[in-house]
Amino acid sequence: PFMIGATVAVLLALYAPITQAGWNPARDFGPRLVAYAAGWGEEVAIPGPKNGFWIYIVGPFLGAPAGAAFAEFLLWKRFPKKAA
Repeated sequence: PFMIGATVAVLLALYAPITQAGWNPARDFGPRLVAYAAGWGEEVAIPGPKNGFWIYIVGPFLGAPAGAAFAEFLLWKRFPKKAA
């Protein structure tokens, strides 16, 4: 448990300035909506100071099909199905 916590702490310290430490899109999206509705504007809320917000929206839509295609066409082709 200590090493897991230390790893997360180090990664947050390294990546927080780049991604605003928003690793969980569900925890990142809600506060941005509230900040936008409260009048903080586009430079703070959506898309954020470094435009890092869009990766949480677009990333899964691009990554999921890419990962499925990789698994289907490259990974699973190596293991042929056995005849029953």
